[in-house]
Amino acid sequence: RAIHPTALEAGDFLPIQVKTKQILAGLLSAALCVSLLTACGKSETKNEQSKQSTASTASEQSSEASGQSKTDENSEQSKTENSRTHTIYIRDSGKSPEITAVFFNSSSGESEEVAMTKTGEDDDSFTYSCEGNTDKYNMVRLKYQDAESMDIAFNSFVSGWYLWNDELLPYVQGQVPEYEPEYETKVFKFDDSEREVYIWTPDDYDAKSSEKYAAIYELDGQTALSVNLSSKYDNSYQVWNVSEHVRSMMAETDNKAIIVAINTTDNRTSDLFPDITGADNKEKRGREFANFICDTIMPYIQENYNVYTDAEHTAIAGSSLGGLESLYAAIEHSDKFGTAGVLSPSLWAAEEETWKAYFDSKKNSSELPFLYFYSGNYGRDGGCFVEPVYNAMIDGGYPKDKLVFNKNEKGEHFVPYWRNVYPEFLEAMFTHKVSALECGVKVTYEDRTPPDDITPETSVDTSRENDTRPESITNYIFYDNSETKWDKVYAYWWGDEDIVKNKITGEEYGGSWPGELMEQIEGTDIYRVAVPVGPDGFIFSSGVTDEEVLNGTIAYQTVDLPFNSDVR
Repeated sequence: RAIHPTALEAGDFLPIQVKTKQILAGLLSAALCVSLLTACGKSETKNEQSKQSTASTASEQSSEASGQSKTDENSEQSKTENSRTHTIYIRDSGKSPEITAVFFNSSSGESEEVAMTKTGEDDDSFTYSCEGNTDKYNMVRLKYQDAESMDIAFNSFVSGWYLWNDELLPYVQGQVPEYEPEYETKVFKFDDSEREVYIWTPDDYDAKSSEKYAAIYELDGQTALSVNLSSKYDNSYQVWNVSEHVRSMMAETDNKAIIVAINTTDNRTSDLFPDITGADNKEKRGREFANFICDTIMPYIQENYNVYTDAEHTAIAGSSLGGLESLYAAIEHSDKFGTAGVLSPSLWAAEEETWKAYFDSKKNSSELPFLYFYSGNYGRDGGCFVEPVYNAMIDGGYPKDKLVFNKNEKGEHFVPYWRNVYPEFLEAMFTHKVSALECGVKVTYEDRTPPDDITPETSVDTSRENDTRPESITNYIFYDNSETKWDKVYAYWWGDEDIVKNKITGEEYGGSWPGELMEQIEGTDIYRVAVPVGPDGFIFSSGVTDEEVLNGTIAYQTVDLPFNSDVR
């Protein structure tokens, strides 16, 4: 897991991020002792949002009522309309002597390598740039210092990326990144609980301007904006950096937007879980939560912020259960949302035939939203569930010009993968296309390795009853620290069980982060900890606390590891 640099002053960053290489090394070391199966636009541009017409308020209201925004014929055309090539900038804190950009199309596989040109340097970084063709390529990865980056979005909505400690974060060329942006916090009542909503506005936000702003509603808003905010709710220190993505978009285009990030920590598995059969279900409150967004939060935003009130300028986005709820909310409230960002959606929530019946019931709707789908690996990111449902939508008559899919066969179920494609969602929102991808094309995975333990309903056998090894082995989980060389090794676990027990003593077991200190086996780099009874997953870490991380201590940990009977 990796955490972000926190901007202190211009050019000054707090070095608290875990190197991706170190994380992978930790995971590979763990794999020596842990054997497990892991779970699972070629269409017309819609009302390009360049400089909007400064028509009268009455004219604007009439436009919004008709569901379309009028663009003044004499207004400046969007910078994204006529360009086939686009310059991308990379700010490299590692000061690599050279960087190669590998542009590629995630659908066709076509690729092109371009040697980037060094265009500047300062005490903290080198800056590189090069051009790529946005009609041919929608993604790019970087080669530098014998390393290769994750795949990141490439389009005319991207100013640049900041290469920091082997991770790429959104970046606006020539500006200091704002990875801890300012935002307002509002509290709304839903059922019997209070829900926080974080509202971010751009630096040039003008509450009285005739130029209004689009509104993007982000589910799981606690991880949308800020590391400091995210760290209050989990220990991943990973955020989407959506505000910096919007700043990047605004630097390259004439599109403007505010972010409405909705905290979904409380009752997440209920609130973001719609029952698409239409039945009343107290355990699946997705319908009620979608109504809460549209009937409570949205009216407040539209009354108190200078935003458009039509669907064309309003979008909703999320990942995992948030992607599921975004899909549902946009279709159920197509008069409110013109676009949905459906990233790694939890489409296992219903059977394929149930989804077909649901979409069949909606196909005659007069207006349906544009849907940007992204999904990673077939087994590990739920692509096995997304593929058949998406293809069924096409077969069932959902308008092909309102569907686009970016498939990443290597993608994991983790925030950095969703952050890396967010510019594609922004392009989809403002243009109803992804320039290098064709709309309405069925998706097929090449790697069809089946998932293991993807859904909460899947039973997990932790008894090890069929394990014939001696108890001196089966009563423990082991970690090989020979590559990671951490001073200490901790194991942290979680699960649906109210009480996790120590298999050896039978006592309550575990606790707050960083969890249990592991015992080193004398004369070796192997560490062990007694098997917990009850958890669904665990993490090995170097034991650095959240407070220590925020104070600048470097922390290391593996990615989330599923806990089941295959764990050794």
